[in-house]
Amino acid sequence: MSYDLTHGERLEVEQARDQAARDAEAHYHPQLVRTAFETAVAGRTSAEELDAFLADLNLGGFIRADQVDIAKVRSRADQFLGVTSTSTGTGRSRSTVADATARRAAARADDRLLKTGGPVAQVMAERANARLHPRSRGGAQ
Repeated sequence: MSYDLTHGERLEVEQARDQAARDAEAHYHPQLVRTAFETAVAGRTSAEELDAFLADLNLGGFIRADQVDIAKVRSRADQFLGVTSTSTGTGRSRSTVADATARRAAARADDRLLKTGGPVAQVMAERANARLHPRSRGGAQ
């Protein structure tokens, strides 16, 4: 079945589509940002503390080009949790939590290597130590 719409009717349909898209974005974008924050702070704070924190935020400010700005969410979540950032000497920065996690993983892998001496443990130790001490890419080493 084909309908011939007048120019005015076509404009009304376009406006209705645009309004429906704006309504959907207004409804779902804050939920997506909230989910990103829940993921970023998972297990490190209570749901009540997170709810209180998010109540004061403009969640729309974490949307860029119709996508959740994950880097901005992580940065703000780290501020909320009181995590400070440190320089790694490679032009990149990582949180102190990530540094501590990498140190623990390297120590566990080194322990496995000492206990087992096997090739799998050796590879795990090398990978963990590589994460702990990343080399700069593209430059002289």
